[in-house]
Amino acid sequence: MNSIGSPYSFVVHPYLVAAMASLDASIADIANLVSVESPSRDAERVAASARAVADLIARGTGLSAELVDSPVGPHVAVRATARPAVLFLGHHDTVHKAGTLDARPFRNDAGVLRGPGVFDMKAGIVQAVHATRIMREAGIDTTHVSM
Repeated sequence: MNSIGSPYSFVVHPYLVAAMASLDASIADIANLVSVESPSRDAERVAASARAVADLIARGTGLSAELVDSPVGPHVAVRATARPAVLFLGHHDTVHKAGTLDARPFRNDAGVLRGPGVFDMKAGIVQAVHATRIMREAGIDTTHVSM
């Protein structure tokens, strides 16, 4: 058996090892974002979700996230300070109405995460944050990252 329990011999990339080591933290971050309901047409709730996303980005990457006002609630923006830039694009609002969490709370069913906004697309935001953190910890210049 190799280091990940497979009988096959192959090289495991250190970034994969880092991602697997942060799996529990990633799941906790997804749970935290999902716990902030963010119906698309509810500017107050979208603003609360935007603040949660901006906080996650700052804590997780060390990058500065700004809130950009819009009529339907703020957008979260991280602006690359170096070129060329790479863009992680996502959204944190959901189609689910306020109160959906009462009937469908976040849960982890044997590694399958469930709850409003998990798949579309709060987990994707968390993936971008953790990927950026892993790059930074590996010595990669993250000033090229926009979100």
